[in-house]
Amino acid sequence: IGQPDFVTVTAGCAANKFNTSYEIVRYKNELYVADGNNHRVLRFATIPTDFGAAATNVVGQPNLTTCLPNQGLAVAAANTINTANSLAVGKDTLSVTDWGNNRILFYSLPVMADNLNAKGVLGQPDFVTNTNYVPVNAMTVNRAKGMVFDGTYIWMNNGTDNRLMNMLLP
Repeated sequence: IGQPDFVTVTAGCAANKFNTSYEIVRYKNELYVADGNNHRVLRFATIPTDFGAAATNVVGQPNLTTCLPNQGLAVAAANTINTANSLAVGKDTLSVTDWGNNRILFYSLPVMADNLNAKGVLGQPDFVTNTNYVPVNAMTVNRAKGMVFDGTYIWMNNGTDNRLMNMLLP
């Protein structure tokens, strides 16, 4: 997936290309890929079985051929991502670490359209703030990577703050 054959390794911004894919999760018979340097998450409506399979939908971008941090906007928003690098699925919810915006976003599953607004955010007081907090506190997330759902909690690696955290799911 992401290349036309086993020997090609070129990055790209299209429905069938990645630019530094970080993590994948499966939800029922769907596949979600954190396409980090394209600042998006790609949804494949069925598990791909062929070279060059095209994604069905995109999270974090207005369409499958746009790949700008925060969609090129000056500030973050509920429908933007700046470097998606970790994914987790639980309770019909997709969580995405939005590394460049110092937050974790939550989307209802399945994702059935492009450019959706997140239904919740952790690590920031709202969808437009992307502060790297110093000093940190119990509600801040700076450059999170790696997540696991545990019933009603989400566990995350809050890397640059040198800590592991668990928070109630929103």
